[in-house]
Amino acid sequence: MVYVNGTAHIRHAQSGQVYEIDADMLDFESVSSEERSMGPETAYSAVVEHPELGQLTWSI
Repeated sequence: MVYVNGTAHIRHAQSGQVYEIDADMLDFESVSSEERSMGPETAYSAVVEHPELGQLTWSI
């Protein structure tokens, strides 16, 4: 399970306006898993479609 908190501040490249993305907007899903010597390693990703910034992706 992935737990995140806080707020991301993202500046638009052309306008310079800063937008806030709250942690509760992120819904992380498992996107891959690989067996490693110390146990499985799982990658997670969350995608947000923002009306001004477009598609934003977080990966852990």
